[in-house]
Amino acid sequence: MECPSVIAFASIGGIKKFFEVNEDMDDELSKYSLGEFALSDILAAEKEANAIDDTKYDLSKNTCVHYARDIWRSLGVKETQKIANFLVTNLIGSDEFIEFAKKKHGGLHAVMSFAIGGKRYLENYVRTIVTSQLNIEASGPEKEKR
Repeated sequence: MECPSVIAFASIGGIKKFFEVNEDMDDELSKYSLGEFALSDILAAEKEANAIDDTKYDLSKNTCVHYARDIWRSLGVKETQKIANFLVTNLIGSDEFIEFAKKKHGGLHAVMSFAIGGKRYLENYVRTIVTSQLNIEASGPEKEKR
């Protein structure tokens, strides 16, 4: 049996799943390389991450991003402005984001931001939430611009 070159993890309905990313899916998924790790370390980190239970889902506090964050933190990945930018771009880049936010707990502020000031206000709101929940070092030459 050949090892998959790319795997993805998901928490769906409170159940953790992982799957191989095939070529058909590869173009549709947003990707961010966190580095290279031993498969055993990745699987151990995923095992420690909490699945996202639908009844406790909160758009600003308990989502698939938080599930992924638990995994990368267990692996010791440094949280950077570049990761924050990736998350913000992909969260607000979806045409369905506002409709999704309307239906989910914790989405009201996102909907209000969009209603008041459009995509720019929404981006500022989401950026504030994302960066407040990451441990980004703010000084030195490694600080990245948006």
